[in-house]
Amino acid sequence: MRLLTEFKKWLTEGWGAVTAALSPKIEHWLEASSQWMVANWKETLFYDAVLSSAAAFAGYGEWALWAHVLIAQNFAFTFVSRARNSASIMRHIKAGFFSNGVWFASQAIIISKLFDYVQGKFGVTFAVATGLFYTLLTLTGSVLAHAFALKTEKGKSAVGANKKYAQIPCEEWAALKAEVARLSGKEPQVVTDIDLPRCVF
Repeated sequence: MRLLTEFKKWLTEGWGAVTAALSPKIEHWLEASSQWMVANWKETLFYDAVLSSAAAFAGYGEWALWAHVLIAQNFAFTFVSRARNSASIMRHIKAGFFSNGVWFASQAIIISKLFDYVQGKFGVTFAVATGLFYTLLTLTGSVLAHAFALKTEKGKSAVGANKKYAQIPCEEWAALKAEVARLSGKEPQVVTDIDLPRCVF
């Protein structure tokens, strides 16, 4: 019993150490990748067209179509969630229209042979693979939407914007603090983590 407890402890600590070591690297890679895809959207669409064409040629066109719907589905979901928390009614309307339209399209796609895979009619392996496919593509859509939002949100379209309160970008906040410090004869202060919630990214 004691041996089992020690093994569990070793396993937990080992997994914690591996997670702590890999998480920052994985996060950095995902953030860099998503930002690259948004910034270089033409190249992204080109590679997407090549992969989709190859999938269709190989007889997996339905899966390629579903992949696009899944990405669009969670892109729209994340987009509308952020728009809902901004001060822009128009951005919310656009996001909501996009989200509901994609949802309708996704229902039309899933009610097909793909639904049989989800239900496990082709075996557990195909059901699990379909679940992983769904999760990976919807996560991709969410991350891309987040990266897109961080690049395009500004003014009252930014998350947390409210006409009752003034917002200031981090760069301007840092410059303001430096100017106040200069005028008061104090050493300029660097923006710290405590100040970050006040900034608009």
